[in-house]
Parts: sequence; structure tokens; C-alpha cells
Amino acid sequence: MTLKEDDWNDLLTNIQNKKCTPFIGAGASVLWLPSGGSLASRWAEEHDYPLDDIHALSGVAQFLALQNDGDLFPKNLIGQYKLPLL
Repeated sequence: MTLKEDDWNDLLTNIQNKKCTPFIGAGASVLWLPSGGSLASRWAEEHDYPLDDIHALSGVAQFLALQNDGDLFPKNLIGQYKLPLL
């Protein structure tokens, strides 16, 4: 979607008036973190995920949480990744 000049002006006004919530997509971290789909498929393979939706991070993470130490298990897995230095 391409914004017109009036749209940009409205957006900037909303930002200035603190009436805008920025949304940063998952692709913003692609240089530092794996994508959700690649992370899900990696976890699915490593932890014998039994379903076909191996690229669905929410489903794989939920499975891991149920099979392991609860909700913190997927979070702890992510915490084990070392971020590359730029």
C-alpha cells in the first residue's frame, strides 16, 4: 500500500499526538534471529513434533510447553541463541 501525501501528514500528526502504535514486523529481526517458520521447523525436528504444521511457531511452541517445563520452555530455548555481533 502506498500512502498519499495527505495520508503521511495524518500519520505524522497521529504520531506527534501519541495516537499511533507502531508495528514492527517479524522481518525486522531477520539479521539477528531466525524466522518463526525456520525456528518452528528446527524445534519440531529436534523435539519430535508429531503434527504436520512444523512451520507454525505457535503450535510447535505450545507443544513444547505442554511436553516440558511449561510456558517458559520455548522462551528459554530462544534465550540459548547467541546473537551475532555486527
